[in-house]
Amino acid sequence: MIPGHYNIAGEIDKYSSKNSIWILIVVQILLFTMMSVLERFPNIWNTGVKITEENRERVYTNLRNMQTYLKMMIMIYFSYMTLQSIAGERLNSISVFAFLILIFGGMSIFLVKIFKNR
Repeated sequence: MIPGHYNIAGEIDKYSSKNSIWILIVVQILLFTMMSVLERFPNIWNTGVKITEENRERVYTNLRNMQTYLKMMIMIYFSYMTLQSIAGERLNSISVFAFLILIFGGMSIFLVKIFKNR
C-alpha cells in the first residue's frame, strides 16, 4: 500500500495499492501533453487584451512564457508528489502552500506584463 491521497496539510488520508501510482503518472503525462499543445496556439486563448499587429508578438511571447512556467511548476509538483507516494511518505505541509504561491504569483507577474505590453 502507498499513499493515495493527501489532505491540505500534506498528511496521508487514504492508502491505495501500488498500481495506483500509474494514475498519477498518466495524469502528469496528459497534463504535460495538453499544456504543450496549448502552448503552441496562443491565438486561441482569451487574453483579456485586444490583440493588434503592434502588440501581437509581445503578448503572445508573454503568454507562451507564462504557459511554460506553469507547466514547469505543475510538473515539478507532480513529480514531488509521485516520489513521496512511492516512498510512502507525507508531503511537506509547506509544499502545498508554496506550490499555490508559485502558481498564482507567477501567473500574476505574467498577467501584469501582458497588460503593460498591450
